[in-house]
Amino acid sequence: MRTHASFTASISRSMPGGAPAMRKTFQMIERLRGADVAVLIEGESGTGKELVARAIHACSPRAAGPFVAVNCGAIPEALLEAEFFGYRKGAFTG
Repeated sequence: MRTHASFTASISRSMPGGAPAMRKTFQMIERLRGADVAVLIEGESGTGKELVARAIHACSPRAAGPFVAVNCGAIPEALLEAEFFGYRKGAFTG
């Protein structure tokens, strides 16, 4: 796992910003870095949700594994649950 200094430098390069909201985001990423939990990142289009997700992944114990970005807005709502959680044969009509 990365040290605090290298983590901070890495995040600063990928997500520059000194605004209070950005500092709060960096602090949240720092708190999540060692946690083995699912994280839901919400926000408007173009606000950097994927950058935050990549930063959390990069400094987590799972960093050696793959990172898969999913644009949930591009998946029809009817298929989203089935794609993520599976389905039983015959669950869909037509």
